[in-house]
Amino acid sequence: MYQFINKALDRFNSKSSIIVETPVIPHIGNCAEEIFFGLLKARREGKKVLFLFLLHPLFWKFSIPISNRELLRLESAQTVPNNSWYGHLLGWILTVVYSLLRVNNLIWCSVKIRRTISLIKPSTQIIAPKNEYERFPSIGRSALWQPEGAVHFSWAIVAGLNWRNQFKEFQPPRLNEKKYAIAERMRVKMGIPLGEWFACLHVRETGNLKDSANRDAKIENHIEGIKAITSAGGWVVRLGGPSMTPLPQLERVIDYPHTLFKSELMDMYLLNQCRFFVGNNSGPYDVAILFRKPTILINASDWSHSFPVNMGDLAITKHIFARSRNRFLSIKEMLDEPVDCQDAGGQSEEYCKVENTPEEIRGVIEEYLAQPSNFEHSDLQISFNEKRREQVHRWLDRDEINWSAKPKDEVIVQQYRIASRSDSVAGTLGQKYLEQNWTADNLANSPTRPLVS
Repeated sequence: MYQFINKALDRFNSKSSIIVETPVIPHIGNCAEEIFFGLLKARREGKKVLFLFLLHPLFWKFSIPISNRELLRLESAQTVPNNSWYGHLLGWILTVVYSLLRVNNLIWCSVKIRRTISLIKPSTQIIAPKNEYERFPSIGRSALWQPEGAVHFSWAIVAGLNWRNQFKEFQPPRLNEKKYAIAERMRVKMGIPLGEWFACLHVRETGNLKDSANRDAKIENHIEGIKAITSAGGWVVRLGGPSMTPLPQLERVIDYPHTLFKSELMDMYLLNQCRFFVGNNSGPYDVAILFRKPTILINASDWSHSFPVNMGDLAITKHIFARSRNRFLSIKEMLDEPVDCQDAGGQSEEYCKVENTPEEIRGVIEEYLAQPSNFEHSDLQISFNEKRREQVHRWLDRDEINWSAKPKDEVIVQQYRIASRSDSVAGTLGQKYLEQNWTADNLANSPTRPLVS
């Protein structure tokens, strides 16, 4: 039934001047990514897009959390307002339909019920959905990266989409004017004057989400980086949830998750108005990309799909320790490794990831702050970017990525999704970090080398 609804709406989207899309609402990063590519698709095809979502979070095991409603209600020249009467009506219809489907799905997924039915009628074949996107609405998702009619993955098709040019011409969405005014007043109450600039910082912590510890980091390692920003005259607003480790008292720093100002609206306002974003591969990073903010990616755990988009954006990767070789790998060596060395490959017995040091974090932030407006990549940065693209091509061509038994159709979607950024992003690794780690990892002979288990 899920597939029938999705395919029916895909056909409607291909014929209509309005694209209906239901972004992944439980995860703010995936939601922002799908809104970003939905807006690109609407602009590319000369259409408008209507972002629908469940208006009620349901209950008990049937609950589907909504990460941020303000994200779903951003405005753009390419959007049809979803807070209108018809938007609410369609949202409620969506809620009712998917509530029934979800109840049915959970019933059939129950081992006890399936066992009972098989005893009553052994000939009955019960197949539980394997794809996570069958557990909540995913209307319009397959067409975000995969062109209509493409039944196989092709680099020629990827090249024809010219993602780099689409990214350069992208016009970011905006907050509603009334909500923007409310948020601006809250900003002043928070303590940041309207005439001063600030950067947003988000550090994904252990326990925040349990899908991959590869992306976690410690906030205390970022203190020196914070001071680099405040020394340059800016403020720092640390983002996240109330469960995060509190920051110490620092001048011109707001530990926003632990204030009374924390809200969905302020989350969007801060990311929309910051001068640049500092963080790792996490949800707020994708929101920053949606708002087309300059980014500094710290502790990068994946450069196949989640890598800085814009020219001038910088990143530094986590150090990789190869257990079988009992040593850290240089960046040059990392570029020849299989996909398991990246977060896209999931947990690995061979590779252990080690966080960037406070000195490395401060160094790349200072490098970004010192960049001229006409910044160009160095020869080393150009070489890295070319080898990174070659590596991602090799992974996809050899089918090295573990798709976790996803259906063939979903695998093709994921291939086009990864390829949409692999050849198109214009960011790179920090020059200083590249020089220190290109041929040998600088932690290898460090007197303060971290213990690797």
